[in-house]
Amino acid sequence: MSHIFRLACVIAAIPFATSLALASPTASQDWPNKPVTIIVPFPPGGGTDLVVRSIQPALSKALGQAVVIDNRSGAGGTVGSALVAQARPDGYTAGVVTTSTHAVSPSIYPDLRYDPVQDFAYAGFIGTTPYVLVANLSLSVDNAADLIKALKAHPSDQSFASVGVGTVSHLMGEQFKKLLGIPIVHVPYRGAAPAYTDLIGGQVQIMFDNPVGLKPLIDSRKLTALATTEPTPLLPDVPTFCAAGHRRFRSIALVWYCFSQRHTR
Repeated sequence: MSHIFRLACVIAAIPFATSLALASPTASQDWPNKPVTIIVPFPPGGGTDLVVRSIQPALSKALGQAVVIDNRSGAGGTVGSALVAQARPDGYTAGVVTTSTHAVSPSIYPDLRYDPVQDFAYAGFIGTTPYVLVANLSLSVDNAADLIKALKAHPSDQSFASVGVGTVSHLMGEQFKKLLGIPIVHVPYRGAAPAYTDLIGGQVQIMFDNPVGLKPLIDSRKLTALATTEPTPLLPDVPTFCAAGHRRFRSIALVWYCFSQRHTR
């Protein structure tokens, strides 16, 4: 993770220590006097999980209590988010909300078990990140232009992974597919880590995701990074889509992460 992003996360940890209590009318004056649980709505090993774990020590220090990360994945992050919405609003259970869980999911899931505005008290902004397009090594491509040629040459044999239906990685893949005009099959996963495994193994060919989770696989040459939606210090040598000449590809350039807990109304 870049020093810039890490610094931003550590800074975000400090106001979280007080803002979570302020957002909790039922929290006692000696809060916190026991560990605080943070629900991450995606499995371990993905970008969202790694972002939160990177600031876990700073959060624990700021709160003066242990911070427990509870991964509750499923349905594009909506399972874990629903648990946060249903948790006791005493300041001891918070969650990580993202663009996927709170901006996209309401339009995808008609039976969503929470209202992203009414059911949450937001307690701290973590940061934002661009997304990166990666490919399986078997495609033998080094840039987005070569990938497009490969996909158009054998469209029926290609698929793209996502971290779940209705997530940003899913929507980016669909937009890319629409612009290319080829029938790439969408393969949703329960989270980033299982998607990475199949991506490396060749069961799926490409994926859009958070560079925080993908960077170790890119650096170890297990996956090839082709382009990013915006410049990122994590991958300074990877061009943006615009820089690579693909100006038609306009997507959600930055994905945000926030802390929240159940709102008391």
